[in-house]
This record gives sequence, C-alpha cells and structure tokens, in this order.
Amino acid sequence: MFKNKHITAALLIAPFLAIIAYFATDLAVGEKPQAAVAGQSYKLAPKSDCRHESGKCTLKNGDIEIVIRADKQDTGSWLFTLDSNIALEAAALVIGPSEAEQTVPVNMSPVKETQTKAAMQTWSLEVPPFDKNNDVLRVAVSAGGSLYFVETSAIFPEFITPFMETASSK
Repeated sequence: MFKNKHITAALLIAPFLAIIAYFATDLAVGEKPQAAVAGQSYKLAPKSDCRHESGKCTLKNGDIEIVIRADKQDTGSWLFTLDSNIALEAAALVIGPSEAEQTVPVNMSPVKETQTKAAMQTWSLEVPPFDKNNDVLRVAVSAGGSLYFVETSAIFPEFITPFMETASSK
C-alpha cells in the first residue's frame, strides 16, 4: 500500500511512542500521593454508586475506603452502617436539606460484635425518615489523627432495579 518504507515504519512506531509519552508525562507532572498528616482534614470522594439507588455508597481517599449501607427498619427509620477498611477513632453522620448548614452531626456507635479498641471498623446509627430525593448525607470520620469528610446525595439507600420497578407496577 505504502511504497515509502519510512512512512510505513512511522505508522507502526507512532502508537508506541504516544503510549510511552502518555505515561512519561504522567510520571513527570502527575500529583504524587502523600500520606495523611495528623490534624489535617481531607475530603472523601464519593463513587458513582452514591448517585443512584444502589443500596450502598462507597467513599474513598487514598488508602481509606468507606462503604455506607442503609436498611429500612419496621418503624420507618433507617439503620446506617459504615464499614471502613481501617480502624476509625470516631464517625459522625447527618442527613438534612442541602441549605441547612447548621445541622449538628450525630455520633455513630461502633458495632460491638467482634470489635476491639484497635479495630473499630464497623459503625452504625439509626436515622429518622428523610426525603432521599432532596436531602444530602454528610459524613465525617476520624482515623489516624486526621479528619475525613464528605457531602453527597442521600438517594442511594434503597436498592431499586428496573426489574423491581416493572414487577411492582404489575
């Protein structure tokens, strides 16, 4: 197809050079991960499962990963359970309207089952009914002397699939 061997060689080599340049640029100018400093505050990044009715909300920042699940109780309230991959010193949660900046967070309690002081990774809190479409979830946890916080939508507690919606409408 191409009679010039230099053009043929360039077409074969160029994709490899582009990939090498991509990684070299990331290595040269990319942000280096840093360990959390005691006394500092860090924002947790909500994953995509927090933005729809998935039944759970995953939060992450560096080495810390937190999964929040909510179970509806018979009384209409919600039992929020927070699972962390590292031991937490404290955890607090509040659900309310996004414009209500002065809402006071409620401290979560460590789950007593199989919990030791060194490995307090599961926390829970019962929350009264809320408007999942308009309210926001605010969570703050303390680990290793650092504070981690997030504000995300509160739509995730109920796990609803298109199949469940179709079955319930019949």
